[in-house]
Amino acid sequence: MRNHTLITGASHGLGLEFAHKCASLGHSLLLTSLPKEDLPNIGKKLAKEYGVSVKVLETDLTTNLKSLTNWIIENDIAINFLINNAGFGGTVAFSDMSSEQLNLMLDLNIKSVTQLTHHLIPNLKQNQPSYILNISSMAGDFAFPYKAVYSASKVYVRNFSLALSEELKPESISVSVLQPGAMPTNDVVKGQLDKGGFFANLSTKSTKEVANLAITQTLKGKRIIIPGWQNKVSLLLMKIIPAKWARPLLAKQGKTINSTN
Repeated sequence: MRNHTLITGASHGLGLEFAHKCASLGHSLLLTSLPKEDLPNIGKKLAKEYGVSVKVLETDLTTNLKSLTNWIIENDIAINFLINNAGFGGTVAFSDMSSEQLNLMLDLNIKSVTQLTHHLIPNLKQNQPSYILNISSMAGDFAFPYKAVYSASKVYVRNFSLALSEELKPESISVSVLQPGAMPTNDVVKGQLDKGGFFANLSTKSTKEVANLAITQTLKGKRIIIPGWQNKVSLLLMKIIPAKWARPLLAKQGKTINSTN
């Protein structure tokens, strides 16, 4: 039975770059995204370009996660690489968040990652050696005003991944967590980065650079993946600077980016 790499949020951005990188390595792919994001055509193009098997399923993981897990079971799909890429971000004052935004961020960034991983661990155990790659953020290392819920959700992803990596090591399942900085995925984000100034742009990497590094290091068993020396230096500086000084700096940056939304 051929093993598959499952990538959530695979229709664009970092998720699509993950798909390209994994396909270039000869991985059979199982891709998911929200409906109406052209995923079937994306799958066909990837299959033709790289000569690999590509299966796709359009579903909302926050409301219909079981459709994905049931589909995997019903079609007896073997998974040996899970990439929990789907997530929801944004820069906004907590008091200005709608209940819909708040619930979506918690459901997608925390609940879906946790539940999908839990559902697939038996499958991953059967097809070891296996890999899990979860996407946190540089914001997962500190409290970030105007990204309060987002940064908190990424703290969860980081700690969940590191704890799980120890639990699953005896099962030959390697767990990695990616902590990227900002990525200029569209014109809105590019505008926010320009407004964010030095600190916002210091950690910027392209989605292709990040995806290539993340997949390579995950397959080597690296637990924490931080793309680029700039990101490593930024995180070190933020840990050295006292929190009473760091939070106002982050708040100023967050407020500036929020004003562009």
